[in-house]
Amino acid sequence: MSKNFPIFGDKMEAELYKPDQLIDLFLNCTADGFAIVDMENRIIRVNHMYTKIFGYTEEDVIGKRIDELSYLITVVEIISQVKKGKAFTDVITQRVHKNGSILDIAASYSPFRNSSGEIIAVIAIFRDITKFINMERELKKTRELYKLITENTTDMIKVFSKDKKIIYASPSYEKVVGIPPEEFVGRDLHEFFFPEEIEPYKKALQKIVDTGEPQLFQKK
Repeated sequence: MSKNFPIFGDKMEAELYKPDQLIDLFLNCTADGFAIVDMENRIIRVNHMYTKIFGYTEEDVIGKRIDELSYLITVVEIISQVKKGKAFTDVITQRVHKNGSILDIAASYSPFRNSSGEIIAVIAIFRDITKFINMERELKKTRELYKLITENTTDMIKVFSKDKKIIYASPSYEKVVGIPPEEFVGRDLHEFFFPEEIEPYKKALQKIVDTGEPQLFQKK
């Protein structure tokens, strides 16, 4: 006979939920994909987010073995370890969506035990990090392109922080003025201006902050 549990405490009028209903509530509310794999490596439960992330319906996956769904060999090995009691968190991997596209996934695996402590299944949780990883890849490409440009241009380029400290100087400084770029890093930008240049420079910088647009400052 199923036992009911009050979930709000005695002081509030509580609706009672059976354990299976609580599991349903949890699975339907979580923002992550969720799957339960039995000891025969068959998927026996998935939530809505699982189907949304991977594009498969429940009918597509329930009862299927994980090796039938193009899972990586490493995943099969991980699940075999989880069935022995080991847990894995934030395993970064790639999976294939039903439409054939590649997804970047952060996955966690843990043993599911019964009231006697016996492992009866594996819980797998999936988070789609494809957009984040793509942004990281694009940012890396931009940085590499920026580095390629600054290291090969004859223009002298400095990058400085809001407190006017130089955080980067291009290699062209050494080629043009004979000063290694690392000698600029950490120094105050004002060191490289004549006194009469500082105020016009500050005004140009403030315009950049106010408008977000580039400003032309002619150094004497």
